[in-house]
Amino acid sequence: MYAQAMRILVPLLLAALPSLAGTQPTAEPAPRPSIRTTGEATVTAKPDRVIIDVGVVTQASTAQAAAAQNATQLDAACAS
Repeated sequence: MYAQAMRILVPLLLAALPSLAGTQPTAEPAPRPSIRTTGEATVTAKPDRVIIDVGVVTQASTAQAAAAQNATQLDAACAS
């Protein structure tokens, strides 16, 4: 039984040997020295400034008419 197993295994190993010889283990590059850190913070302070953008969109047949409508709508929005 041992001899029969060897008759099968030896040719298989010899057949696989050329393909195994061509592959070389790839070495991973050495890790570069580094420091990795993460953090989170919350800062609370009284606000001393505010910026508000307000806009309106109108369509009119002329630029002057659209500008007049914009002024009216913006005045109404700021008054409320």
